[in-house]
Amino acid sequence: MALPSGFLASLQFLFAVIAIAVGHVFGFINVDPLTPDVVYPYMKYCVLFLLGVYSNMQSLAQSSVDTVIVFRSSTPLLVCLMDVTLMGRANPSKRSMLAMLCMVLGATLYVLSDSQFKMGGIKAYFWVLTYFVIISLEMIFGKKITFSVKCTLATSVLLTNLFTLPAMLLLSAARGESWSLDPLFDNPAYMWVLVLSSIAGTGIGFSSWWCRSLLSATSFTVVGICNKILTVILNIMVWDKHASPFGTCSLLICLAGGIAYQQAPLVAKADIDKVVGGTRMRMGNNSKKLHYVLVGAIITYTWLVRSSHGPRDKLAEYNAFTLYRRKFVCIPPTPSETETLLLPPDEKTKFLHHGFEGRLGNQLFECASAAGLGALHGMQTCFPYLPDGITYEGSVLTSNVKLPDRKMDENGKYATHNQFSFHGDTLLVAFLQSYKYFLPGVQRKIRFKANVLEVATKVLRPFSSKTKVGIHVRERHTHEMSNNWLRFPPDSYFEGALSYFRNKYDNVQFVVASDNPNWCSEQSFFQSADVHIVIGSYAPVVDMAVLAACDHNIITVGSFGWWTAFLGADAKGGEVVYFDSEFVMDHPINKGNVVVADFYPSEWIPMGGGGEETFSNTETLSERRPQ
Repeated sequence: MALPSGFLASLQFLFAVIAIAVGHVFGFINVDPLTPDVVYPYMKYCVLFLLGVYSNMQSLAQSSVDTVIVFRSSTPLLVCLMDVTLMGRANPSKRSMLAMLCMVLGATLYVLSDSQFKMGGIKAYFWVLTYFVIISLEMIFGKKITFSVKCTLATSVLLTNLFTLPAMLLLSAARGESWSLDPLFDNPAYMWVLVLSSIAGTGIGFSSWWCRSLLSATSFTVVGICNKILTVILNIMVWDKHASPFGTCSLLICLAGGIAYQQAPLVAKADIDKVVGGTRMRMGNNSKKLHYVLVGAIITYTWLVRSSHGPRDKLAEYNAFTLYRRKFVCIPPTPSETETLLLPPDEKTKFLHHGFEGRLGNQLFECASAAGLGALHGMQTCFPYLPDGITYEGSVLTSNVKLPDRKMDENGKYATHNQFSFHGDTLLVAFLQSYKYFLPGVQRKIRFKANVLEVATKVLRPFSSKTKVGIHVRERHTHEMSNNWLRFPPDSYFEGALSYFRNKYDNVQFVVASDNPNWCSEQSFFQSADVHIVIGSYAPVVDMAVLAACDHNIITVGSFGWWTAFLGADAKGGEVVYFDSEFVMDHPINKGNVVVADFYPSEWIPMGGGGEETFSNTETLSERRPQ
């Protein structure tokens, strides 16, 4: 979708509210009178729901998605405990306990096989544990509502969407998202996507509350986790994410645990009265306990957030506020490491915004180039986030920068060093794929996060004594695009590049990372003892870190490979070999829009499809590099 995620979700919530209201007016849907006894419990539930969404966002920002999966898969254990103590359920059977432990074990094994189960320090534990507790409380409180509040399914769905809508709009505004509906009118397909997704979301709301009314809180939690695991499996099947057999088996263990789980019965069915006034069930005797737990959790949560930031001076308050209401990553207008611009900007500050297009390679170009343009024009450059797994030295977080109406693009010249002139706050919509935009020393500012480097180090550890040459192969899509706007290198290019480094260096080890490692494994030129193909479900940023840690680089097509070389061999004074015919220059996308000298640094070595250098070269790259 072309709409920002927060605004899109708000529109979906609004659709559900309007659809149910219209259905009620015309008599198709029955909505109960919205009395305080009905409304107040759902207001409390929505508070928990929003805290869960927020803590989930912070957990993903501070740690990996796989870490969150493991903690989310562990929630049935806590929910089960609260089910027994607060909801009048019997202790789970041995089979059910074993089933829940299988789900935790399967999820843990999966993320370990994916080599990304890394945390970002004590703050990551704080947020992910907060999410763990809040999501468990949400499950219990949601079940309590189905017991204690007599209302129709439509009423439940209406109130949850109605109370979540304004909070989601506030979150969208805090993140600086555009609320323009122009993309929907510019492309009718987007409108249909919005309508269909809204219908599906409303349907999920009905099915969710229906399942919650039939199942215990623990059973409902187990069902939700099984759905998530099935989604992961579907992604692997559809998008070919190359999960290892071990990782796939781990997911099947999770599903087996979910299938084996049996719902625990209530302690004594005879003690359960019919609902009178919404509270006279056996679990109603524990209603105050649940309220005390809920209020205590929220108070403790708030205190921990506030007390975890040290001094209470204005600067610390502002930085804490911006850390937890994240909107834009801002890079100061000067390259000075001492000017971090931590205080709220004044009205005289000019902002250069970039919303990011594309994936990791494109985003790195946009980040480095926009930062350079901002510094050149004395503006503060702002981004909605930093690329996953990447840090930018000197960046700060802010929450009070509004997206400007003024926009500027590069008129299709995506791989050209363009000249820009900014007049006030500007939103830059451009790929900016030229190293000539960059600030001096940008390679020292862009860093991989510690958990990414740790995984990359493990991959390269067996080759520590060798001269490592990292090879990036973007095979998928680009291979299919040959003779279109990008050209995939022929076999002779790979053979020539491999021979170049074998002839020039002793004890060479080639390390290949690709979006299609299976294709690489089938190629005869890679079937050699000195070639190691990285196979595993690593995140793209890990592949980039592995290749950037090598001494030299060979690249094929695309911005991702370009950045492996720029952060790798180019930063170390090593050699970079690239395919000199990547761009089909007479294609409309490239014609007049690509200047090869603006895209590839002059020190890099172009090699033709015949495996030969396209200019005479006898010296090393470090000897050619200007001092």
